[in-house]
Amino acid sequence: MGDVVSAFKRLSRPQTTPTGLPNHWVFQSRHVPLEPPGDLVVAVHPQSRYQLTAGPFQLTTTLTTKERAEKVLPHLLQVFINEVQGPDGSIVESKAPWSWSTTDEALAMALKPLFSQHGFPEELQNIKVCSGDEKVIANECWDELLGRLVESVSEDARSTRNQPAIQEAGSGVQLGDETKCHRCQKDRNDTASPLMKCAACKKAWYCSPPCQKAHWKQHKTACVANRPSKDATASSVDAHKFYNTVAHQSTEAKALAATLNLELPTSAAALEGTMKPLRRLVITGKDTATNMQLLFGPQWRDSLLKSYDEVRAQVLLNPPRGSPAYVMAANLDNGAPAWSPRPPSESEQRKVDEVRRMQSAIRARVSAGKSPSNADMQAILLSFGANWMDHLPLYQLAVNTMDQGVQVR
Repeated sequence: MGDVVSAFKRLSRPQTTPTGLPNHWVFQSRHVPLEPPGDLVVAVHPQSRYQLTAGPFQLTTTLTTKERAEKVLPHLLQVFINEVQGPDGSIVESKAPWSWSTTDEALAMALKPLFSQHGFPEELQNIKVCSGDEKVIANECWDELLGRLVESVSEDARSTRNQPAIQEAGSGVQLGDETKCHRCQKDRNDTASPLMKCAACKKAWYCSPPCQKAHWKQHKTACVANRPSKDATASSVDAHKFYNTVAHQSTEAKALAATLNLELPTSAAALEGTMKPLRRLVITGKDTATNMQLLFGPQWRDSLLKSYDEVRAQVLLNPPRGSPAYVMAANLDNGAPAWSPRPPSESEQRKVDEVRRMQSAIRARVSAGKSPSNADMQAILLSFGANWMDHLPLYQLAVNTMDQGVQVR
């Protein structure tokens, strides 16, 4: 424990992130329902939705709150000590938070004396309960992370065990049991018609569509984890692995990379990120389906589609100097060819227009070159009424592509 505390105290602790946002994080301990089960400490930066994790470790239900805090503390510190990989695959310098809050009031109270005992700065001893908005963001980020964890469970690894990787929640029925309904547990001999099989995982059965629908929330995690995986052939290699180990074998892919001022990686020993080539394709207007497949493989949409849409939006907005997006992309775009992105589609143009309107609303409250405060964000989002949460991603994109006086380092 002493080594972890010392390592944490050696970290630099700026008040803002490299993009100029408040260096404030929301942390929580989360249970991972994989087999074997475990717990993680997850820290989320609410304004960027960036997540850091540490673990796994075990938190049993028999622990007192004080014992739980003692188990969580070293992993919480390790969250920020661990090496962090940037979007270009490089290692980013680890930094301690300036302040933090948590979703768990009891945990916050139990951690305070421990932080005091180890001589942490006042801002870190003063653990607050996060706001409702921060809690929503933290929960959404966790749902996304858990989904990725579940999807990464290998079907081959699961097949070596006699039991499923994830057990059904909220049901006394074992996953794979075809003798009874997985929600109401009605025996198949007592139903008027044969039990219905879940079409996705083929490991759960139901007596009726209403039962299946009502059980979906409990079944979802196990369902995703137990869906048949694709064959591990060259045609189904994920985008990151394809770019690093397969693309260089294609003469066409190497020629395309040369026009992007890139040299394709040739060894799995030093893996590169996919963000740089993805951005190069977009900013040069060469982001056709054919070219995407040349660099990232036939399955590129499975892992890169969301990133692609985000890059397209940022490039079409053409972030100015001083914006967080410009700073974050500076290293990726260093040495890139001249910008000539494809014109926006109708849906992309609507999104660009919405972002521009959001930016106008932000400028109406905040002078040029300044960052909006949390109060500004709240006022702007609440102006959209009850569905303000729907506008949060748009707000984040608008802020990140505005001049806030952020400098490239």
